[in-house]
Amino acid sequence: MKFLFTFLCLLSLQSLVHGQDAKADPKGFPVIAHQDTLFYIQNRLGSLSAKERAERTSEKVEKLADDLLFVPDSVKVVKDSLVMDIAYKGDILMSLSKLDADSVRMGVEVLAKTYQQIIVDNVMEYKKETDVVELLKRAGLGILILSVLGACLFYLNKYFNRFRGWISKRLHQKLSKLKIKDYELINRKSELLLINKVLHLVKFILMFLLVYLTLPLVFRLFPWTKPLGDHLMNFVLNPLKNIFSALINFIPNLITILVIFFVFHYVKKLIRFLAGEIESEKLKINGFYPDWAKPTYNIIKLVLNAFMLVVIWPFIPGSNSEIFKGVSVFLGLLISF
Repeated sequence: MKFLFTFLCLLSLQSLVHGQDAKADPKGFPVIAHQDTLFYIQNRLGSLSAKERAERTSEKVEKLADDLLFVPDSVKVVKDSLVMDIAYKGDILMSLSKLDADSVRMGVEVLAKTYQQIIVDNVMEYKKETDVVELLKRAGLGILILSVLGACLFYLNKYFNRFRGWISKRLHQKLSKLKIKDYELINRKSELLLINKVLHLVKFILMFLLVYLTLPLVFRLFPWTKPLGDHLMNFVLNPLKNIFSALINFIPNLITILVIFFVFHYVKKLIRFLAGEIESEKLKINGFYPDWAKPTYNIIKLVLNAFMLVVIWPFIPGSNSEIFKGVSVFLGLLISF
């Protein structure tokens, strides 16, 4: 029961920590040990600000890993008159007040035991990752990954060059000169050279992507290089996440744009139908000559297209940015001219 209670507390606290991290709460300062964010401190205690408390706790927790005889049971929760202390062999790692517990909606003792377990887990995980046998295993796995990468690069280069040669032979007879009237813009030799250069560029892009996606796997094998691997992956994943999120958020605006487009489309079709009826003299309007129907339709069509663009413009992503504003002014001038 005690283990289950601690486990549930850990789950609730970790979800809260991750929620704060996602919202990037400026009031919370993270306690970071061995490149991992353990929890956040939001309140000052005595003369120490929340930031100073977080920094001191981070420093003390990191030093625990230097103790070769570290015993998890020596990290204890000690009750003081006003606060709950988390201590290791008499050295206070951090103190928690009722205000800290209220910030995360937990009891002081429960919060202290939860933080105690998080600290112990972090130190034990780091010791496991930096164990000599574990490091040798990870080094072997890293060498294996790099060997597979080297083999992939070798065969990619080999077979891509063969593919490029095969493409050149197949296209040699099929390519024709690119001419504009009597002027020869690109001859057959230049076209083949251009195709070869494009394929060469594609090969190097594939090789670069292969290396770029493999290196984070190697870096994440070791605790010292793990942040570098995370940064490399984030360079790719964060833009993809932003693009995907932007696409999802754009769907309601896209539906609105489509509705506006189809409404204007059918209004223009109706006006074109009426213009055709007037031009064929099936529909007569006093004082309006049939020859005026087509030019009038073209003018109304231009005005409707401009008005449709004005209505759609606020729903286009980035329409409030300075670049879009400049483009809109420029398009307005062009339409005016």
